Amino acid sequence: MDNPKFNSIFKAFDSADSSRPETLSEAMYESIKNIVYDCHKPKFRIKYINGLIMSLFKDDGKDANKMIQILREETMDGIYRLLCESNPRLTRTDIYWWSHIFWALSFYPVYGKMLLLTESGEKNYSPEFLNSLIFRIANTCCIMLGLPPPKHSDPWELHENPINSKAN
Repeated sequence: MDNPKFNSIFKAFDSADSSRPETLSEAMYESIKNIVYDCHKPKFRIKYINGLIMSLFKDDGKDANKMIQILREETMDGIYRLLCESNPRLTRTDIYWWSHIFWALSFYPVYGKMLLLTESGEKNYSPEFLNSLIFRIANTCCIMLGLPPPKHSDPWELHENPINSKAN
């Protein structure tokens, strides 16, 4: 939690304006990009972060839960407020489920890496794959929250995987 990169994951929300939903969409995209790059981008990621995350999940979630609670208190509460100001129809239940889906989607590439790579036919997380992942997670979150889609493109295309084509 004391890593400067980790502490600045949600920095983009500092300049977001609840009266301009597109700024929230952009902040969502940038925050997810920070998480994905911190975990997966070569020469950028936080050393040992994926192993730490996996260890936290294996520990019945006690330490991970404490870390997420600290993060929520320090950062996420302000983001929740911005989102609710932007869309008054959002309920506490909507924010609760969005928050958990956000983290599930963000961390899935850590523990689901082999499945993602095998099914996609990729050998590793290429820059295009990571940028597609970022766009898809951000777009999904924006839809859930009634925000406009992020103004980014999806640069990656799924090609036929030789493993999957043999089954047909």
